[in-house]
Amino acid sequence: MKAALWGVFGNKGEMCTAASRLLLHEDIHDQFLDELVLRARKFAPREPAGTRDPDGPADLRPADGSHPGLHRTRETGGRAAADRGERDTDGEKANGYFIKPTIFSEVAPHMRIAQEEIFGPVLCAMRFRDAVDAIRIANGTIYGLASAVWTRDIKLAHRIAGELKAGSVWINTYNAFRFGLAVWRIQAERVRTRSWAYALEQYTSVKSVWWRCKSRRA
Repeated sequence: MKAALWGVFGNKGEMCTAASRLLLHEDIHDQFLDELVLRARKFAPREPAGTRDPDGPADLRPADGSHPGLHRTRETGGRAAADRGERDTDGEKANGYFIKPTIFSEVAPHMRIAQEEIFGPVLCAMRFRDAVDAIRIANGTIYGLASAVWTRDIKLAHRIAGELKAGSVWINTYNAFRFGLAVWRIQAERVRTRSWAYALEQYTSVKSVWWRCKSRRA
């Protein structure tokens, strides 16, 4: 739950690895989403200058208030479970361009909001039936930078990690990085170079798989 929240709302959602698409198994979809919405609504966008407030802001934009994600969220056929990409104009925030944390449910994989990068505090929740269905949805986009798998089945986790077309795959964690390991892109985002030596890499796909294991005391 915590990773799902901060994966997309952390840093205002302005991360290349933001977890903007959340795939939930149909057995837990409704209960998980209800709890997620309750927690998201507790986030309070605030002025970030000179503060370290863990609750905000959700987003802050220039004086013209432009945000490409706003138009996409309003055009989507998904159902707004928490706000709708709206500005927070409460009190002093009326003079700024803060955007409320937004969650859309009943999002179909083909919808524009699920296919394009919002780069803001907007989450798309989608249902899946089984591992095959989840992999199909996850790979059904031109982006291939980061992904995550949450499961107690280690064999299933490694199988899904192998089939996901993403340069980084996290298992039971999110946004875990270590200096020295490159962040690769697969699919349309693949990094290209003209050097003949590195051109060979275009015929391969480098992937980092991260696994969060609980430490055991002797």
